[in-house]
Amino acid sequence: MKLIFTFLLSCLIFCNSPIVWAATTSPSGNAEKSVNELIEVLTSRIALNPEKAKLYNERADAYSLLRTWDLALADYQKAIDLDPNFQIALINKSLVLFELGNSENALKSLREIVRNYPMFADARAALTAILWNCGYQGEAESNWVSAIGIDQRYGDIDWVVNTRRWPPKMAAALDQFINLN
Repeated sequence: MKLIFTFLLSCLIFCNSPIVWAATTSPSGNAEKSVNELIEVLTSRIALNPEKAKLYNERADAYSLLRTWDLALADYQKAIDLDPNFQIALINKSLVLFELGNSENALKSLREIVRNYPMFADARAALTAILWNCGYQGEAESNWVSAIGIDQRYGDIDWVVNTRRWPPKMAAALDQFINLN
């Protein structure tokens, strides 16, 4: 019980930052059970506070840990509907769109985010990855200069995968750009 409580507390702490995402492997066994319990807790909190965008974002982060992308996308969208300027939900929705194969909408969304928040390194790095993936090398390189100038951690794919925890397809796209593949 103490282990589950510690895990849930850790998830709640990390869910309040832009660093929660599905790792390259899905949780298994007790970890998956704990994430499901976290989702139940967040669902209860949402029932009590249905207008709190942050709670939907946190639950979407938990769904992402389980790689249930459609549920994550729905909750990120709900968070954005409640707070259209919720930067983390905006970027997370774009990352999930790309994960689901919707490159066009992910690209459109990221361009809008970068236009509204030009110093948002996460959005610039994600935009770089998608642009490179779509064949817009020059524009990708231009955005990369800005992203890495704001936050050099994006140059470390290990950090992107294991700390920021981008979804697998997005992390792979950034890795391809970094390694010029």
